[in-house]
Amino acid sequence: MIILCEPICIGFEHVEFNSTFIKIVEMCLNDKITFFGEVTHITYVKNILEQNEHNNYNKNIIYESVEIPERLKSRMGRFPKEYRLIRDLLNYASSNHVKYVIFTSITSSALAAIKILLRKFKDIKVLVIPHSELDLITQIPLSRDLFFWFRWWLKYFNHPNLKYLLLGESLRDELIKELPELADISEYIDFPLVFKNYDVSNLDYSQLKFGFLGVGSMRKGFEDFLKLSNDIKTKFKEKDISFVLVGHVIDESLQVDDNLIEIISESPLEEDEYYLRINEMDYILFLHKPEYYRFTASGVFTDAISCIKPVIAIENPFLKYYFDLMGDIGYLCSSTQEIREVIEEIIINPDPERYAQQQLNILQKREKFSVEKISDKFKTILDNF
Repeated sequence: MIILCEPICIGFEHVEFNSTFIKIVEMCLNDKITFFGEVTHITYVKNILEQNEHNNYNKNIIYESVEIPERLKSRMGRFPKEYRLIRDLLNYASSNHVKYVIFTSITSSALAAIKILLRKFKDIKVLVIPHSELDLITQIPLSRDLFFWFRWWLKYFNHPNLKYLLLGESLRDELIKELPELADISEYIDFPLVFKNYDVSNLDYSQLKFGFLGVGSMRKGFEDFLKLSNDIKTKFKEKDISFVLVGHVIDESLQVDDNLIEIISESPLEEDEYYLRINEMDYILFLHKPEYYRFTASGVFTDAISCIKPVIAIENPFLKYYFDLMGDIGYLCSSTQEIREVIEEIIINPDPERYAQQQLNILQKREKFSVEKISDKFKTILDNF
């Protein structure tokens, strides 16, 4: 048996990744999988796996619901419940002679609990998949959370039976640049893609749609998306051009003019509608600051690739990695000004042949990030652990 645990997310959050990762693990190991998670999260994960054309995934999976600590601002407030959750999980693993326990996300306080407890469970190998928590390693926290600074708990008190799994080669490389001590205990797999049943499409230049995926926040560059919409629509008043948020706004400070931006929903979209709306877009814009995806994978970028949508983005190591592997799949820019210039060029000088080639490159090269390909690499990681 192998154990997977989602110790943070509830409901639909990270469901796409966790269900896909279960498929990867199932392909690697001919063994039972026990997935621990919050009850509604389990329901979503199970539904996705049951919808899969290979319905045998669920035959090897046992689902166990656990109480996930609420997301308090203070890590110290989370620690007691996380400690008990991880203690009980490792006790269960030990009593069932489980070799591998994988945490599909992590907090600094949960990582602290793992490192404290792992000294007692020397036969269990633990793999931790960090997500957005990694963005905090270059930011000194408030004094109340200084003890649980993620940087410290990544760097110190490591154990030979503990490894970190990053979701991209560039992310692993950037983490090692920041914390060289982690070189021997950090592995990576590419972020797995879930291919949607969409095909290449002809671009109607008379009705261009530029999309922004996920949550609208200043941190993710939504303010620049608003400004781009204003500038482009002011300059090309006679054109039918739409700027669409395929998601919802979370920063209340952002003032959104309905004449500039179409917002699909005021709350998180259901999965089917989310991908259906992406499919209606022509290009997907990524306006995050270059350092934003230094350590963290972009799920919304992989959503765009899954739906065969060319992207227009500010360059960062994570995105450059995909462009280097896949070729011309859109436009990597150095600034929002260059993005504006690219959009203006698309409007003024349409190039349907290049657009078609960009879609074809995505369609052909995305196979490198399929569940099957990634499961081969992940099996090698487990075999060498």
